Amino acid sequence: MTLHTAVIDAGSSGTRLFLYRVEPGPFAHVEKLLEQEFPTMASGAKEDGINNFVRPDDPAIQATVVPEIIDPLLEHARGFLRGLGIEPAHVEVNLLATAGMRYAEGLHGRPAIDRLYDTIRAGIRAHGFPVGEVRTTCGSEEEGVWTWINLNDMLLDVDGGRKRRRGDRVAAVQNGGAQPCSSLGGEDRGDSPDHIPFQREAQECTATWRSGARYDVRC
Repeated sequence: MTLHTAVIDAGSSGTRLFLYRVEPGPFAHVEKLLEQEFPTMASGAKEDGINNFVRPDDPAIQATVVPEIIDPLLEHARGFLRGLGIEPAHVEVNLLATAGMRYAEGLHGRPAIDRLYDTIRAGIRAHGFPVGEVRTTCGSEEEGVWTWINLNDMLLDVDGGRKRRRGDRVAAVQNGGAQPCSSLGGEDRGDSPDHIPFQREAQECTATWRSGARYDVRC
């Protein structure tokens, strides 16, 4: 059965929505249908991340994260889905926040973050969408993995075809607004990446090809 799901990428310097069509299976096929970001908020001010709405000293300002950022994204998604004949009730909406919210938690504490996320969940439900995950990602275990995936994409096509010459070394840097991630590839021996385990080592992550080549990811 074909599924549709949306992910709100709540970055430290802006918020964008992605809509995907997913064909489930052992190797699921995922197709991006929509990517939307608004550089200005509903009020006309620059959109610079939901972390700026973590305001335990002013709950009224904190509540405006929905009309300022979430509502415009979901209204756009609703219009797009209407054109496909898909009801919002059939599309789960997730929100994954990155380093900006980790920084905000350090400043204001976890309860303030939880209150903002509860506000966002209520805003998503108000548009008729089911709520999926609404949370802050882990830099080393998640964002580091994504940077590593980008590195693998540079080295190999998704079908295993080579992009680089044997012995080339490639590095990838994800320069986020609040925290960078880097990944350095070891010797590329040309093995097909049909199974690539990912191992966590303290605050650093090391990914290993079947061939034994290692990819170090640091966040």
